[in-house]
Amino acid sequence: MDQTLFAGTGREIKKIAKSEPAEHGLPFSTWSPAKLADFLVAEGAFDDISHEGLRALLREEGV
Repeated sequence: MDQTLFAGTGREIKKIAKSEPAEHGLPFSTWSPAKLADFLVAEGAFDDISHEGLRALLREEGV
């Protein structure tokens, strides 16, 4: 897991995590850790991250 990448994109990731998935054209109403991880990988924020890894990063960031 690349902490430097998260530090550089952390603000945007927090913004996405706090947003509604529909704002990003997605057909569900809330983020699950797995859906958010998949979305962030698809958007290029990470090459790969597990939903548990994302959960830990968000917890560290207070989200």
